[in-house]
Amino acid sequence: PASPADQPPPPVIQPPVDSVVVSQVLPPWNPAWLGSHSQLEFRGSVEVVIDERGDVSEARIVESVHPAYDPQLLSAARAWKYQPARRNGKAISSTRRVDVVLRPN
Repeated sequence: PASPADQPPPPVIQPPVDSVVVSQVLPPWNPAWLGSHSQLEFRGSVEVVIDERGDVSEARIVESVHPAYDPQLLSAARAWKYQPARRNGKAISSTRRVDVVLRPN
């Protein structure tokens, strides 16, 4: 049997490099119709799957921001653009969670 010294070293696997935001524009928040509630702060999050080209292939609400805002957020999220994550220099798909906070202006 071969001794451990005769074994080739294990391959070096670099940890993945996370995606980088290129364009991540949130839809406008116009809460005038909320009346007395327009001063409230709303929080939530959306999760996006970023493909090897940096495009969003999937988007889903993880935590609702507001029922009236969530569909707009999903629509906007599908148009976001990223530099894709990389592993060993090769573009890979990845998932990113984006927290959203809406505050009155």
